[in-house]
Amino acid sequence: MTNWSDLSYDILTLIMDRFSETKDIYRFGMVCQQWRSASLEKRQFIMSKLSPWLMYAEREDSNNRGFYSLTAQKTYYWNLPEARGRRCWSSHGWLITFGLDLEIHLLNPLSGVRFQLPSQPTFPNPYSSHAMQTPERLRQVFIKRMVLSSTPSEQCVVIAIYSEFSTLAFSRLGDEVWTVIESPVDFHDVIYFDDHFYAVDGRGRLFICDISSPKPKTILFAEPGENVYIYDDDKHIFYLVESLGELFLIYRDIIDFYCDADDQLEEVLRYKTVGFDVYEFDFESWEWMTVNSLDDRSLFLGNNNSFFIYPSNQHPGYKPNHICFTDSYHDNLIKEAGRDMGLYKIKSKKIKYLDEESDYLSYFSPALWICLYL
Repeated sequence: MTNWSDLSYDILTLIMDRFSETKDIYRFGMVCQQWRSASLEKRQFIMSKLSPWLMYAEREDSNNRGFYSLTAQKTYYWNLPEARGRRCWSSHGWLITFGLDLEIHLLNPLSGVRFQLPSQPTFPNPYSSHAMQTPERLRQVFIKRMVLSSTPSEQCVVIAIYSEFSTLAFSRLGDEVWTVIESPVDFHDVIYFDDHFYAVDGRGRLFICDISSPKPKTILFAEPGENVYIYDDDKHIFYLVESLGELFLIYRDIIDFYCDADDQLEEVLRYKTVGFDVYEFDFESWEWMTVNSLDDRSLFLGNNNSFFIYPSNQHPGYKPNHICFTDSYHDNLIKEAGRDMGLYKIKSKKIKYLDEESDYLSYFSPALWICLYL
């Protein structure tokens, strides 16, 4: 009888060449050590050709989740029962999921591998508002954002922006509870950059998170300065993103307006993105500098760990010097989020909004970008 683990590298490569989906290569490498070694080289070879995927909102009564590839202009449906009924964020190619059972997991959408994180009731002061105590409400609004320091490992740290005060807490894989980070309130985003977590609040202030001390805390790193202009104190979002050792701050300007809705007798309040400003941090002058062009890069924002790609070199189908954004304004969840999505052209400062599709819309987990790591 043939021992499948003894197949030659050339034969294994020929088998993988016939796969039509990247997730099959991942699963191929899970068979045995010999196949894993062969799949690693194949995965490294195709890594630069992978594109971000738009993960659709879930369909009612279905475990299948749509993933749209702009490069192939095609939607692929993967069976993801582990994400069913759960709010999702993405970071480093993994999903972070939060369900009505108040359990939180890291989920690899390619392999189905999951890691348990501390549950929602272990957050410090998890029920500061009585109106937020139902599981449905907690799933919808309790956690604003979740970010990984890396792909899951013993060193991986997860930071969450949580509660109506948008404060910070963290955990490591294997922890039983979330640990509070002493900090101000109203944080918008967190990023792991240069071996530290950085966080930005609603005023554009940049903080460094000291999670190694006995009493974890944030330390003010930089004020926004004169270059960072905030158009509206309430309706905006700040994002942090890294590219080739450079730290960027993105300001997303949002307006509200009233419009007709098919299922409503009266006009409803909606929110809409009208522009972006981009800044790069200068570590010599210690201030944010205005950026007028992303050059060859495209930027992906939303309920994901923000990231850049280089369309001209690695990702055909994506346009350089664009911001691709999904709906991540928190108040939109109450009114069914997923309507505020589009492409922003940096040069002309014009937005092409995506049509409202049922695949984008959800009251708890709208469509989001995910960059799959094989």
